Amino acid sequence: MSELIGVASAECFIGKAIQDTELCSNTFQGMFEKKDDSGKERKFNATNPADLREACCSMERLERCLQAASTDAGCRDEVRFIVEHMTATARKLIHSLYKIQCNKVDCSSGAGRSVGHASWSLLALSSVAVILRTALQEGTLLALR
Repeated sequence: MSELIGVASAECFIGKAIQDTELCSNTFQGMFEKKDDSGKERKFNATNPADLREACCSMERLERCLQAASTDAGCRDEVRFIVEHMTATARKLIHSLYKIQCNKVDCSSGAGRSVGHASWSLLALSSVAVILRTALQEGTLLALR
């Protein structure tokens, strides 16, 4: 595993990576705190294909945000594998719970609306950013080399 993480770069600014991954987490959480046109909180509906699609597309946006945050902080090599592994695990969770394959969902055509107060499994996806931020804070990623 240490070979996949790579040697810590002297240009990895951990503080910036922590701050930016926290922003990703906050943004991701905010995607699920939406209201419909009448002002009512939207509920996640696992039988609604649009909500399932949005869950997959939200996961894709979170992954892109985390990758960008680590790259911008100069920490791409230290973080890329962890982000890819955690988001792949989250996609498997979505698939096993809702029988949707996120890798077959086209998110490039606009993700549509966001779901509100999603089920525990979708909210757990925001923990990807929290875990990554914690690992950066504690230097865990750098210790893996």
